[in-house]
Amino acid sequence: MIVYQVKIIIEATAHKEWLQWMQTVHVPDMIATGMISSFQIWKASNTEEITYYYNYYFSTLEDYERYQNEYAPKLKAHPKKKFPNQFKANRKVFYQL
Repeated sequence: MIVYQVKIIIEATAHKEWLQWMQTVHVPDMIATGMISSFQIWKASNTEEITYYYNYYFSTLEDYERYQNEYAPKLKAHPKKKFPNQFKANRKVFYQL
């Protein structure tokens, strides 16, 4: 199992519109790739900034690599275009042993 975690810090002024867009457009677009087996969304409660963690689960390393090669560039660009300079994103990959 591969976990692709995207940490998002979103500005308060864009938060509500961004969250709705993530739930109705971006996450469904991610799932529609067919590469992701499941996902979880977490909101941090102990930070001064509005912070979310999106965990996308891939069954195999091959699925994750295919996602990165075929879909990630477009999907990473989409929120930048919709919400320019209103969020920060950090990404990590975890491998289940």
